[in-house]
Amino acid sequence: MKKLICAITIFLATSLGANAYTLRECVQETLSKRGVKQSIIDETSEFLLYSKGGMSIIPQKNEISSLINKAEKLLKKDKNNIQIKQYLISIYSIKGDTQSILKAKKLLEENLKEKDITDFESWSMSGFYYYQIGEKKKAQEYFDKIKEKYKDRPAVYKLIEIVLTDIDLLSKSKKFSDTVEDLATNEKDLEEIEKNSKKQVENLKIVEDFFQSEQNKREFGVVDELVYNFNFLIHASKIYELMEENSKGSKGLDLKTREEIKNYYLKNIANNEKMTEDAIRYNIVPESTYLLLITVVTSIDEEEGKQFVNELEKTKLYKIIKELEK
Repeated sequence: MKKLICAITIFLATSLGANAYTLRECVQETLSKRGVKQSIIDETSEFLLYSKGGMSIIPQKNEISSLINKAEKLLKKDKNNIQIKQYLISIYSIKGDTQSILKAKKLLEENLKEKDITDFESWSMSGFYYYQIGEKKKAQEYFDKIKEKYKDRPAVYKLIEIVLTDIDLLSKSKKFSDTVEDLATNEKDLEEIEKNSKKQVENLKIVEDFFQSEQNKREFGVVDELVYNFNFLIHASKIYELMEENSKGSKGLDLKTREEIKNYYLKNIANNEKMTEDAIRYNIVPESTYLLLITVVTSIDEEEGKQFVNELEKTKLYKIIKELEK
């Protein structure tokens, strides 16, 4: 359970770096001024929204390869597609083999030559690249520039910390799945992940509040769908707290706690007032994971499970997911 909850935060690293509001607006504004055809702009928006659903919480090699293949085909249609270049920089770095790292570096160098690139975009892209390939000291030099320039707005550096924690959590999750036989090491890893996750939630609250402002979103290229993700993760952490605080050992959760968890989920996640169809597309993996989790929690009792399903079918989330399934 701890592994599942903590790993859910791995969704941010490819989402920064272009001035916009919604992701579609971001792509439209960024690519149209570079002369990219509207059909390719639309295809890019769809790809970036749906690509999140193409990876598991802990990305698998075949998933990464499939997404790289699709992104490379899209880039071939127009080399000015800076959005796809940015996406590939991140996913090449996640793949991590020598050839992929070289490809990522080449695309990074191309993006850094863009005339309208901001200091934040340049420093964050460079820092994340070096961090993901293991050159953390060099990466920190770029992050320190961000920390100094925006010291009057601490939420900006908190955003960087969120992404770095995500990268580290992903690394820990991979190690966990690769070393199941080493129970002592696994328990230590879990404790560290849980500690980092608590700090992550604190940072998420600060960053979410800062990016309620459209001006701040546009200045730092943080799109609505990502801010929605921050909000989702904050509520998800509350559900985790309720489970941890009220677990009765082998007996599990009592009826009162299950009811509290169900009601909190329905109000704050399944009926989130900021929910949009694109926000669900972008966040489909964590949304689906938590829907399954709450379904399991409420299915301990048959009648309780039926009641949850009936209530779920009236929510915004259910209606959007059904629409996306068409």
